[in-house]
Amino acid sequence: MARFKSHRYNEYGETDEGLHLYYQSNDWSRFAQYERDQATVRVGLTFPKDEIASVGDMSAGGSDMALQISGRYGCIPVLGDLGEQYGYANTGTLQQTLIRQGVFDLYICAETIEHLRDPDTDLALIRQHCKYLLLTTPTMEKPESCSHGHLWTWEREDVENMLEIAGFTPISFEQISIFGIWKCR
Repeated sequence: MARFKSHRYNEYGETDEGLHLYYQSNDWSRFAQYERDQATVRVGLTFPKDEIASVGDMSAGGSDMALQISGRYGCIPVLGDLGEQYGYANTGTLQQTLIRQGVFDLYICAETIEHLRDPDTDLALIRQHCKYLLLTTPTMEKPESCSHGHLWTWEREDVENMLEIAGFTPISFEQISIFGIWKCR
């Protein structure tokens, strides 16, 4: 396994305040990856329809995927983001937003865990707040060249190990370019 801390990790400091400054200083929407987003929505539409009545989201870069996915299940997603640029009511660290968001049948965490200071603890917290998880994160970035505020880089096996330790069971996996997409129970 090859899990590394990104070289960009110390750019703004390792504190919540430093990360907050970093997230406010960038327009993350310009990094959208169409193919990855379409595959994420496709996977998100495959959860058992009769088991999903609520959807929460903490996805770096906007809510388009959560809105498309939650529409299939007939609910409105509760949105959160690390930064304030999207105008969501729930912003801040994952711990802060998840406590305000509540408990969900499906939680979408797209392109987020690589931005978190402690992804292991955060995944365990997410486990306490959802029945199913839809997770995307890059799995083929090199530590010396990862970007977009990524604090971590890892391979598929690393992410699956983190998911299992947090209490999730991966149901399916799909690789789109450098991005991994997990459907978990």
